[in-house]
Amino acid sequence: MESTRGGKRTNEKPSRARFRIAWFAGIYLRILEKAPAEIGFYNALGAMVILISCASGVAAALAAGYMLQTSAGEVWWVGAGWALILAFGVERLILQVTANRRLWLLVVLVPRVVLSLCLAVLLAEPLVLRIHEGEINDYLSEQRVEATRVAEGEAREFYGPEIKAETDKLVAIGEQRTRLARRIAGADDPIVAAGYAERLAEVKALNRERVPRIEGELSRLRSERNDQIQEREGEISGGSGLAAREHALAVIASEKQEVAIGIWVLRIFFLCLDLLPIGAKVARILTVDSPYEAQAAAERRRDGMPAKRLEAAAKVEETQIEEMMRIDIEVGRAEANVYGANRMREMDEDADASAGPGADPGPGPDSGPDQNPPPEGPAPEQPQKAEAPVAALSLSRMVAGMEAHESRPVPVPDGLRRGALAGLASITAVVALLVSRSLALGQAAAGIWPVAVLLALVLGLMAYTHGFRTAPAWALRGTLATFYAGIFLPVVVTVVNL
Repeated sequence: MESTRGGKRTNEKPSRARFRIAWFAGIYLRILEKAPAEIGFYNALGAMVILISCASGVAAALAAGYMLQTSAGEVWWVGAGWALILAFGVERLILQVTANRRLWLLVVLVPRVVLSLCLAVLLAEPLVLRIHEGEINDYLSEQRVEATRVAEGEAREFYGPEIKAETDKLVAIGEQRTRLARRIAGADDPIVAAGYAERLAEVKALNRERVPRIEGELSRLRSERNDQIQEREGEISGGSGLAAREHALAVIASEKQEVAIGIWVLRIFFLCLDLLPIGAKVARILTVDSPYEAQAAAERRRDGMPAKRLEAAAKVEETQIEEMMRIDIEVGRAEANVYGANRMREMDEDADASAGPGADPGPGPDSGPDQNPPPEGPAPEQPQKAEAPVAALSLSRMVAGMEAHESRPVPVPDGLRRGALAGLASITAVVALLVSRSLALGQAAAGIWPVAVLLALVLGLMAYTHGFRTAPAWALRGTLATFYAGIFLPVVVTVVNL
């Protein structure tokens, strides 16, 4: 930084303590030191990332508490973990978008916008449910009372005829006893009274086993009716979970337009809040020629030089292999020609030796005076027999000593490494949340086993790449997949469990 002392301009580097908070804005501190004019903007952007991450963490804790039917204080670690993932991973990685390729800004922003939409719905929905909790409870109470009344009516309608029939039997037996007792009391003749008493004794003896059986059947029917009513009431009382509240909120929103408007306003607010940091960064890229972005682009080009040298060396190596293969083919063809010429000479010598020393084969029957004239001038030299093989490089030995380009480990870029670590932290948090939900429900939560297998694979990849530091080409692709899995896995798991 240039400053004036005694009329002279001096260069002073700004202290890193002045812009340490700008690290959360996805910048490199060593590059920002060379562009002090950008310190104010990136400090403000870093502070914005911290505040928005904390707000999203609070909203995530409230949402998790509401979905798990517990207080937000008991699941505070969910909000803290989500805030740390946003501040140290997702936001910092997304904000590292640079201005040297503005056409790719849309491609970079698409995953972030999709994530923001999902977060806006997932975080705003529990808050909307809590805001309208009174109206939702009133609606559910009315539905519960109506459902209970209907259930009691159905139970009485089903068991009513049987209970009435058994009750009528008991009433008839009681009326018969009462009638006989009245006749006994009103009879003036002792003989008649004795006859009525005898008849009453016969009735009692006849119904001594029948009455308890009828009373037992009546008690059973009433017990079954009450059990069915209680079971239906339990089902009705249990139908007040998240799905029932969502349905109640949808009904209330369809009946009251102001509630629907408030719901969408809150969702749009969360969307805009979550997109505020990246929106500010993109707006600055499109409107201002940033010295920091120019410095960062130059540093990235310089950091890419080793990779370009490695690629050029690989191309040279491939060219050498192809040239050596061509040389080996030509050498083989030359050896074959030499071998053929030697064989022909040996065959000619054998033919001359078999004809004898004075034999003259003479012209053949088809030979004429002008055919096969003797060559003029000195006789051509005969090819001599090769005494030693032609020296050449061994292609098989060179190929055996080579290393496949896809399996050669290279340093993982810092941004990709941080993204993979953030993805690993997100997957670990999802597994912890699913385990806690499984313990609360007493059964395995939906998707816990695939997510656990994914976590094991990512941990294996991290061990293979020494903490996402050096990786071959296939491991680099797996590292990028880890980052995307950390972004979209919480959304997918939440939707599946809802």
